[in-house]
Amino acid sequence: MMDQLKSVLLRQGNRSKLYRQVFGTPDGERVLADICKMAHIGHSTFIKGDPARTTMNEGARNLALIVLQLAKIDPQKMSERLQQPENDDL
Repeated sequence: MMDQLKSVLLRQGNRSKLYRQVFGTPDGERVLADICKMAHIGHSTFIKGDPARTTMNEGARNLALIVLQLAKIDPQKMSERLQQPENDDL
């Protein structure tokens, strides 16, 4: 049991390291910011009267939050970054 847990943690650590390497570059940061913008990180995903669209939006948001977690980037900081006008350059 402990060997399985160690294996899972090692794989998770390797995955996180890869995400930090990719999204830790200037271009990677810009791409991740664009993904987060498209995934509605900074605002509600709810669409009144359209539960299917709301569900799709929430799925995209959830995936972006997972990527941020793996890359060890604070979602609140990313949300604040997206509020800055100079981040419309992608």
